[in-house]
Amino acid sequence: MPRSDEPINLFDLVGFGDPAQCDLDRAWRRRSIEDLYRIPIGVDERGNPVHLDLKKCGHGVGIFGCAGSGKSELLRTILFGLAATHSSTSINFACISPEHCDQVWRTLYSLPHTALAAPMLSDDITGQRLDDALIGALDRQIELINRAEVKSFTEYQRIQPETDHEPMAMLLVAIDDLPGVLRDRPDFAAIIDRLARVRHSGIKLMYTAASAEQIPELARGIATRVALRSSESDSVTLIGRPWAHDLPDSPGNGYLAPLLRDSPIRFHAAFTDLPHGTPQGEHHPTIPQVFAERIHCQAPPARRLILPPPGELPAGIDTSLLAPEVTEDRGFAARPESPLNVPIGLSDNPFRHRHDPLLVDFAGADGNLAIVGRPRSGKTTAAQTTLLALALTHTPAEIRFHCLDFGGGGLAPLRDLPHTRVVTASHDSKYVAQAVDDLTDLLAKREKSFARNDIDSIAEFRKRRESEPLDELSTDHFLVIDGWPEVHQHPGLNERVLRLARRGLSYGIHLIVTANRWDDLPRELRELAGGRVELRLADPRDSLSSVECAQAVPADKPGRGVCNARHCAINMPVLGEELDYAEEGLPDGLGGKTRELVQRIRESWTESTPLPQLRRAPLDVDHAGLPKSEP
Repeated sequence: MPRSDEPINLFDLVGFGDPAQCDLDRAWRRRSIEDLYRIPIGVDERGNPVHLDLKKCGHGVGIFGCAGSGKSELLRTILFGLAATHSSTSINFACISPEHCDQVWRTLYSLPHTALAAPMLSDDITGQRLDDALIGALDRQIELINRAEVKSFTEYQRIQPETDHEPMAMLLVAIDDLPGVLRDRPDFAAIIDRLARVRHSGIKLMYTAASAEQIPELARGIATRVALRSSESDSVTLIGRPWAHDLPDSPGNGYLAPLLRDSPIRFHAAFTDLPHGTPQGEHHPTIPQVFAERIHCQAPPARRLILPPPGELPAGIDTSLLAPEVTEDRGFAARPESPLNVPIGLSDNPFRHRHDPLLVDFAGADGNLAIVGRPRSGKTTAAQTTLLALALTHTPAEIRFHCLDFGGGGLAPLRDLPHTRVVTASHDSKYVAQAVDDLTDLLAKREKSFARNDIDSIAEFRKRRESEPLDELSTDHFLVIDGWPEVHQHPGLNERVLRLARRGLSYGIHLIVTANRWDDLPRELRELAGGRVELRLADPRDSLSSVECAQAVPADKPGRGVCNARHCAINMPVLGEELDYAEEGLPDGLGGKTRELVQRIRESWTESTPLPQLRRAPLDVDHAGLPKSEP
């Protein structure tokens, strides 16, 4: 056994050599099945390499030892050893540690192999997103294996080069201080158990712990164990002998107990955190730092398991649209992928490791939309984005807007859209009533028209409107109420709107409403609103989607929220090219840029006869002001 004061250089041990001058093509050459995922981690008493073979370690490796025994350093040694001998197309790392204890992963962040390197946070949604991401990775591995019609990850690796199946890397889930992680999130034990139970998936576990007593069930279930300096009882539990208790105090001394081997192997671990070359000055680089710089961008990056939450930077309304362009028949517009199904933001999908478009399907389950959030959470901006997304994907002959601007003038910029029939504030009570009467009359007219023209559904009406006018100017109409509580200042308006919400969808009349709380909306209206977007609530416990998700919505980021129990972010009501990508809050000059987009849509509309806006009813005239009758 080498003297403990002579550190063993891992990169020399694995045959990588000097990271600054290495030949990556040779280091990452295709390995035989026998050598794949098999690396030396140290040397035995005779100075011969001691190998760890992930293929033969069962579902994972547990590294145990008291404080100062070198657990975290050995974990890093194994990861760097794998990165030095395998490309990122062969193996990826998901590195997890307790909150505020992620320093063990320094220099691993920039490796192309690293799919995740983050602390486990207990006070926000990060933990749940991590759970979803790991189970999603497991699901993806199994899906690829089943699609290839093989039984295991090993078989997949063997046939993949000769087929058109996509490469699939082994995922090593490395957890430093597993007991600390479980203290932060006890439920994470169920995720570990699930990953361990699914054999042959190509996902391996590797973790450190001070004692087997801290995690008795997991310690009993782990297949391959490494015992560094430990208590006598732990040594017996882990390797069946008390030998680990008598190991030297210096870090890195231990026993490896591989799966199906009777006697544990005594070894001295290799190290990574060694200076590169002759130390000069205080900021001399280490070998891992030089290695990370050398391989940076030299291999495809690992599939990222967790993306930043949607909305970290503001996104324009065209983020999920086909590029808008001016055409003769549709003006400045983007072709919709499906009528009345518009993207208004981004939705978090950690299970699939991506952000999806946040779609509102007004022709389907989201026919009526409720947007709820505390003051200054971004409700009016969300309503603007929704209407502009509709305007960019539909012509005025396809949709019309009827806006009750009860939220302080936020919808006023949309008055100039060619799609807008009316925008009125609360103080103009007669015009408010007239706007709702206009839709009530339309509802009655369509009930008769459907019967007269043998139209049995709104879907058939939309289809027939593509080829014949049917005495209609627009196909679908939207009543937009920004600030629902103000409805109660208009006697009778509540019931008239509810009647439109009850019957309107069958005749192409939709409702979009904003409110500060769900309790502000009548219970019936909440049930009629199939589309629901929750921004930051005053009390997250009032969430109708997910209390856990609602609690994690940032209080200082308008437009961030929850939809369908997923985190989401609403796009800004401007084109992406107009954004300054401010890091916090809403971009400067948002209102002016929204008006510019409205004018761009309006000026591009070439219809010679624009659709009429709602004319105000004549003012009341005194009897004395009437002209006198002639004799």
